[in-house]
Amino acid sequence: MISIALDPDRVEAGDVLHAHIEWACSDGRPTHLDTSVYWFTEGRGDLDTGRVHSQRLSIDDRAMTGWTDVDIPVPGEGPTSYDGSLLRILWELKSELKIDGGRDETSIARLTVLPRRAAG
Repeated sequence: MISIALDPDRVEAGDVLHAHIEWACSDGRPTHLDTSVYWFTEGRGDLDTGRVHSQRLSIDDRAMTGWTDVDIPVPGEGPTSYDGSLLRILWELKSELKIDGGRDETSIARLTVLPRRAAG
């Protein structure tokens, strides 16, 4: 099992996304945790996607339970979230726990990327 807590789950483009990730395995030993942030489109026309960040955390002691905090920069030039009638732009953080001798675990948390507010 993997759980992801985003703090907050709404960030402005160019800000940093903070995530707390916990895991607990019932079978096998975890070897590493892959975490990525990406956006994708849904709706009419061609679908598009882009990965903006990925990282791998090695789990050296291969503990059956554990946690980590990650800080992920959200690019200022990337698309912002959008929910229209013909097109949606969605952002997600995905964590995959690789387990030696067991079935890998995956968890996905949806986030919202807002346009940066004008200074002033």
